[in-house]
Amino acid sequence: MTEDYDLAIIGAGPAGLSAGVYALNSGIKTIIFDNIEQPSMMTLAHLVTNYLGLPDVTGYELYEKFKAHLTKMGGKIKSEAVEKIERSRDGWKIKTSGAEYFTKSIIIATGSKHRKAGIKGEDAFFGKGVSYCATCDGPLFKGKNVVVLGGGNSAISAANYLAGIGCKVTIIYRRRREDMKAQEVEVQKAERAGAKFVFEREVKEILGSTRVEGVLLNDGTKVQADAVFVYIGEVPLSVIAKDIGIETDENGYIKVNERKETNIKGVFAAGDVSTTPLRQIITAAADGAIAALSAAAYLRGVKNEKRNKK
Repeated sequence: MTEDYDLAIIGAGPAGLSAGVYALNSGIKTIIFDNIEQPSMMTLAHLVTNYLGLPDVTGYELYEKFKAHLTKMGGKIKSEAVEKIERSRDGWKIKTSGAEYFTKSIIIATGSKHRKAGIKGEDAFFGKGVSYCATCDGPLFKGKNVVVLGGGNSAISAANYLAGIGCKVTIIYRRRREDMKAQEVEVQKAERAGAKFVFEREVKEILGSTRVEGVLLNDGTKVQADAVFVYIGEVPLSVIAKDIGIETDENGYIKVNERKETNIKGVFAAGDVSTTPLRQIITAAADGAIAALSAAAYLRGVKNEKRNKK
C-alpha cells in the first residue's frame, strides 16, 4: 500500500531537517527520507565553532539537536534510501529500499560526499591508512605521523582534531598559505598545535606495501606517514535529481533560484547539493527553511487551482 504525503524531503542533514520543521509548522503532511549509508557530512565534523548560539559543539551533537527538535514536533523520518522518483498522478511516486510513497512535492536535500583525490594508491590503501574521516579513524593513529590533504575548513578542522589526540600532523596544500580557504583562526590553531605545513606541493602517490607508509610529492620529496586523510572538497549527491530531468551546473550542483525552485514545478532543492553561494551548516538550515516555505506556497497554489476548476 502506497502512503500519501504533501511533501517528501530527501535527505536528513541540516537542510532536510530544517525543511521538515518549517513544513510541519506550515501544516504540511511531510515525510523525510534518511539514507543511513550516506550520513550527513555535518555528523563527521569534529568541532563546529561558528553555529550561532552553540559554540564548540560537535557536528554529531548539533545533528542530534536538530533531529530531536523535528521529532518533538511529530516529524517522521524513514531510514530508507530513495532509489527512484517517477511522475504519478498529479505528483510523484517515490520508491525506496523499503516501500513506495506518493507525494505532491519534493525537496531534495541530499547534500554531498567527500571528493577523492584521484592519486595513485588512494583506492588500494583505502581502509589501510587512507581515510576521509578523521574522527572515525584518527584514534587508530595516536602518536603516529599522519598527512592531511587540503586547505579548507574541513581539512584544518581535521588536522586540529588529529593534533589534539596526539598525532604528528603534516598538512599538504597545493597552493600558497594566503590562498587557503580555511578560517585564519583555525589555521593559527593548527600552527600552535605543532602541525607542519607544506605549501605549493601535490601528492603524486601514496606509498606502502600492505599499509600506508608515506606519500610522494610532485617535487620528488617523500613524507613519512602512517595515514593520509583526504579533505579536498565535496561532490554533490545529485544523481537522483538528474534522473528526473532536474538541471545541474557543470559540477553537478542542482540549479535553484532564490526560492530554491528547480526547473521542475513542485521540486525544490536545498543545502549543499544545490547552487547555494555558501556551504555551511547554518546556511543549509536557512536553505531548508526557504525551500519548505516555497513548497507550502506551491501546494496552496495547486489547491486553489483545483478549487477554481470546480
